[in-house]
Amino acid sequence: MHREKEFYTKAVKELKEASKALSETMMHLEMGEGERRLGKGFVEMKGKLPLPLKGKILRDVKQFGSNPFIHRRGIYIKGTPEEKVRSVFPGKVDYSGWFKGYGQLVIINHGSHYFTLFAHLAERIKEKGEMVSGGEEVGLVGDLGWHGGPGIYFEIRKGGVHLDPKRWLKIE
Repeated sequence: MHREKEFYTKAVKELKEASKALSETMMHLEMGEGERRLGKGFVEMKGKLPLPLKGKILRDVKQFGSNPFIHRRGIYIKGTPEEKVRSVFPGKVDYSGWFKGYGQLVIINHGSHYFTLFAHLAERIKEKGEMVSGGEEVGLVGDLGWHGGPGIYFEIRKGGVHLDPKRWLKIE
């Protein structure tokens, strides 16, 4: 029992550190160049953005409750192995790589300080600096592990603040 507690305590600490590191990375991306070159219009799409893949939402911020992994403010979307993951809006890939606690990660800058994050990908199709259109492939569904098998983790942020993706996505 003691070893199990140590394991979970260590896991919580590592995930909190990963979340903090991602927040710091996001802050640096926001201060970067290129923001002014991106179009506007993301805010007008609130409630109309397509899901990044066809799948059921497994967990969202409201379902975590007292779970120690509450620092995750996005949603987990179930998918099928190697299913295509698509950008929800045009933008520029500001990050594409492996990130501790998030696995293969793609971050898209949509202008006006709006970003979308796609984590736990099996493969990244787009690289840093590439422009993407809405609906364009950015990666392939990976495995969420203990979160629920094949799927992705998805977030929307503005100015470093987590936004509830369910308010932005058109969920039928």
